[in-house]
Parts: sequence; structure tokens; C-alpha cells
Amino acid sequence: MDSEMKLLIIGGTQFLGRAIVQNAIKKNIEVTIFNRGMSGPGLFPGVNRITGDRNNDIEMLASHWDAVIDTCGYFPSSVAKAVNQLKDRVKQYIFISSVSVYPDLSFSNIDEQTPTAKPESPADLENTEGQTYGIRKRACEEVLEKVFGDRATIIRPGLIVGPYDQTWRFPYWIDRINKGGNVLCPGDPFQKIQFIDVNDLGRWLIHLAQKKTTGVFNAVGPENRPTFEEFVRLSAKTLQSDCTFTWVSEEFLLKHQIAPWIGLPLWVPKGAIGIHSVSNEKAKSAGLTYSPIAKTIKDTQEWITMNNLTPFDGYGISSGCENNLLREWENTQQNNN
Repeated sequence: MDSEMKLLIIGGTQFLGRAIVQNAIKKNIEVTIFNRGMSGPGLFPGVNRITGDRNNDIEMLASHWDAVIDTCGYFPSSVAKAVNQLKDRVKQYIFISSVSVYPDLSFSNIDEQTPTAKPESPADLENTEGQTYGIRKRACEEVLEKVFGDRATIIRPGLIVGPYDQTWRFPYWIDRINKGGNVLCPGDPFQKIQFIDVNDLGRWLIHLAQKKTTGVFNAVGPENRPTFEEFVRLSAKTLQSDCTFTWVSEEFLLKHQIAPWIGLPLWVPKGAIGIHSVSNEKAKSAGLTYSPIAKTIKDTQEWITMNNLTPFDGYGISSGCENNLLREWENTQQNNN
């Protein structure tokens, strides 16, 4: 392959990693994937592969690359092994972090200068129990900053959506609306929401590598935040669904132990509005552009249909639960009137 750039991707076959590789190939970049080989073994036949575990086989990364994109660093000890192995082998280290590094989500317009999370104890840095994800991601960032300095690029995405999303957070709504009927919708219909198309993010990461852009960036979208109601109605229009929508109060849902973000994805309680109000101005100034929301909706539904997918465990509510909630909500409203 005649390429002016060599790119190492740690990960590369699931969701965001897949989108990064696809966009790199389009740019004629020479790509090397380093992962355990447990997913997508037949993907990208023309791409270099190194099969190994980042925690035990990091010394296998013995070549030199122009940049590395690390999609799966969740513990500072693991990231430390990678950055120390690659500090003299890559010119730029792009690390995928998260907006979860911001612990206070009670206010709007969170930007890259907003205070970040700090561990309460050393155990938080290697512990997956409780609310430690943001703490661990911030600790990973600090490891990278210490070793790579101004050669580090730190990306803090919000909710990443689109085809191959194995969490079913965004697909829940696309699948549910496509099925039609009366759709239970949570909380305030005028609450604005944020998410970023995985292909937009993958394309932008390649742009950052090609431009050698460093620094810290929130990676959120869309271009203009829709309200929750605008999103579900656009989904119905795009999918040509004849569904109707019933908006149920936050208090009712919490009373019935429906968990925000998990039980009904995208929904957050009033005290956590910051998760949907993260500034993307710095990222846009660095070249981040957005696809129309309708395209993301359509692409997601095509992926669901093509693969005959059914809801995954962990996110969303069952049809039985939804029907029971809607029935009780209607009774409550009638009694109040």
C-alpha cells in the first residue's frame, strides 16, 4: 500500500474502532490493528493485524507509526503500559476518553475547562464497581499527558450512536418507534439531547491524525441539539412509522423504579442536564462536522433490519413493562381529572 501515513489502532473491530478503520482506509492510510482477535476476525482483510492483549502483550508493538488511536483504555495501569511502550514509537497519541470525566452534571455548557473527576481512594483507579468510570478515564488521561505532553490528543465523547452499537441505548428508540403503536416517552419533551454519530466521530479522528491536531476536545453532537420530542418525531417521520407518543412524568417513572439512561435511554433526570449540554465549539473549530440526524436514524434501522436484531439485555424496557406503565399512567391521569 502506497501511504503517506501509518496509523496504529488499539481495538479496531467494534463500533467506534470499526468506524475509524473504515475512514482510514478511505484516506489510503496504512492501518495496523492491535487487539485480542476476539471480534470481527474477517473484517478488513487488507489491514495489518497484531493479535495480543494490551495488558500482557504490549511489547508486540515494536514498529513505528505516525499516530495511535486508543479506543479501549479503561484503566490507568493498562494505559501506562501502552504509552510507555509507544512513547518513542508514535508521534501522536489519540486517546478516547469520555464526558464522564466531568463529575458535576447539574449545569449547562460544560466545556474542556470544566473541573474533572478525582479518585477518593487509590482503589477507585482499578475498580469497576460503583461510579468509577469517569474517575478511571480521567486517570488514564493524566497518564497520557504525563508521558506524551503536547503530543497527546484527548477526546471526550458523549453518547456515540449508529450501526454496530452493542449497548442498545440509541437503537432502543429506533427499534421501538419503527414497531409503531403507542410509545412511552420519558420526562420533559422539551429537554434537549446530545449524541454523536459513530461515523462522524471516526472520520474526525482520522482528520485529527492527519492534521496532527493535539489537545483536549469534547466530541458531542449533533450540530443543533434537538429536543427529545423533535428527535422521536423525526425518527417516526424517517422510519415512516404511524406510532403515537405518550409523555410520562419523571416523578412517575422514578416511582416505578425506571432507571434514567438505562431503563429509558437518553433520558436523564432534571439534576443531570449537563450530560446533554456539553460544548462542542472547540471540536467544531478543529474540523468536527455532522451528518443529518435522519441519516443516523436510517443507518441504525438498516443495521437492525439487516442483522435481524432483537433488543440486547441491559438497556430499555420490555413491551410488557411499557404497556403496564402506560395503562397505569392513563389511570392516574383520569383520576387526577
